[in-house]
Amino acid sequence: MAVGIIYGVAVSLLLFRLKYLQLQKALFMDEARANTYVRNRYYINYIIYFFVLLTAYRSDRLNFYAVAVGLLLLRYVIIASAIFYFLKEKWTKTISSFVEGRD
Repeated sequence: MAVGIIYGVAVSLLLFRLKYLQLQKALFMDEARANTYVRNRYYINYIIYFFVLLTAYRSDRLNFYAVAVGLLLLRYVIIASAIFYFLKEKWTKTISSFVEGRD
């Protein structure tokens, strides 16, 4: 099970880095060409996801569900940390305005 999660997270990290590099490259293209480029790269990413999940499904050493969780884990950790920092900042501002208002 742990091997599947590690495999999924590793592939997810590599795809995240690949997405970063692709978007950096797309920033220097004109709008129409960048739109086509990014769309085609998303299709390639989905194909990579398909083959990773197919490999996990056919492999006896990898748990399919663990690999799927590993693929999604990075995305949800990033979203959760962004929500956490947003709420923390909002709470800090609320507390500081409350303290300043009492003085």
